[in-house]
Amino acid sequence: MNKSLATALSLAFHPLLVPSYLFYVVCYQLPGVVAQPTVADRWIVLAVVFGFTFLLPALGTGALYWFGRLDSLLLRERAQRPLPLLLAAISFAGAAFLLHQPPFSPLLGRMMLGMTLAVLLTLFISLRWKISAHGVGVGALLGCFYYCTLQMRRAWLAFGGY
Repeated sequence: MNKSLATALSLAFHPLLVPSYLFYVVCYQLPGVVAQPTVADRWIVLAVVFGFTFLLPALGTGALYWFGRLDSLLLRERAQRPLPLLLAAISFAGAAFLLHQPPFSPLLGRMMLGMTLAVLLTLFISLRWKISAHGVGVGALLGCFYYCTLQMRRAWLAFGGY
């Protein structure tokens, strides 16, 4: 694969962006999965998800790099990953807490809780082995899509058929 294309795909599907994509699809593209949120509620959900799952963890990782706690923002070394993953897990948990409150659908809070658990699992695995955070992110995305399609009782969508 062309290195430029691989880099572009890696950036587009960065693990911190995956939750924003998922919540966009759930709130705007899969009617019936959540209890018809208002347009304002949808924007609030997307702002919470983007802020807590991308902005805060990215700023935290940037601060760790700025203060010399990390050698690179790419986190290629396993030993460099625990602290950024811990910050991400705390931030994801904050999003899960906020989305579990009314007026939001309980499904949104459960989805965010599942992603928080995926980040924690990645953290614990990373203490011993180097695991692909991109793989974990896309796996969580697919798992959430599958769950949502089952919630809609559209098993044909879950299995990719028409």
